[in-house]
Amino acid sequence: MSFLFNYQLNYQSDCQNMTKLPFQLFGMSQQGSSHQRISLGNQDSGSVFVGKNLIIGVVADGCTRGKNIDGFSSNQVGAHIACNLTVKIVRRLIQRKKLNLEEFKEEYENSLFRQYKRLLNSFSPWKNERSLILSNLFSSTFVAFVITESEYIVFHYGDGDVFINNYHYNLSSSQGKYFTNYLVEKSSNFFLRKNNINFLKSGKTIDLENILIATDGFVDNQIKKNDEFQKFFFDKKPLFNQTGFSDRKTEFRSNVLNKIIFKDSHQDWPLDDATFISLNKVLKIKSTRI
Repeated sequence: MSFLFNYQLNYQSDCQNMTKLPFQLFGMSQQGSSHQRISLGNQDSGSVFVGKNLIIGVVADGCTRGKNIDGFSSNQVGAHIACNLTVKIVRRLIQRKKLNLEEFKEEYENSLFRQYKRLLNSFSPWKNERSLILSNLFSSTFVAFVITESEYIVFHYGDGDVFINNYHYNLSSSQGKYFTNYLVEKSSNFFLRKNNINFLKSGKTIDLENILIATDGFVDNQIKKNDEFQKFFFDKKPLFNQTGFSDRKTEFRSNVLNKIIFKDSHQDWPLDDATFISLNKVLKIKSTRI
């Protein structure tokens, strides 16, 4: 079966996509074939924010198993929450509070915890309902990047895949870890623990060529070795010059999907839900309004 992927992403911009940063973004999402067979929806989510001097990308993967009657969950809710909260918190800390990325690390984690706690308490749950709500609605992994004029940072909680300047970081060792697990513990203990979120990589924006973040359904060993996959995401001489979020859907479907699914006989891909956001440095800048 042919999987087309589509723009099932939350897009925000306070500059009509007219960023001053020399990067182009692109991202898509697709329900996995294993989910489709059992009539389970896409439980991934993704969010993009394009500002004049700030770019944010987040992907999240809701935990499939849960305590619904069929043994599955509604954690697509948690995936959407993780993405939207991350964008909101990052914007507040960097655009309003003017924190640098080193100051941002600890404050982001504490802010995220407080926001989740408020959301959980809005359900007015009985004590024995807290874990049920968390495991059925709020549990998701997330992977994110933040780009400013001078610095960038990539961080995650749970599994997925990250490429930074063509180097692949496989996050499978973090499988099954969900930030919201902390909400069933006493909040006073939370602030005694540091570095719960994995801040994977940071550096100078001037040294950044490309980033690809993805939920765990998107990349496998065969896919990442595909020549068209490598060329599309990591070509150092891109054929585009538009900054901000760009419409590369047709190019992705024809140059990557058709080669992977039909030429390489990979018809079941993606088996799991798959969501990605890519970022590439633009050589000649031409902004386009959205």
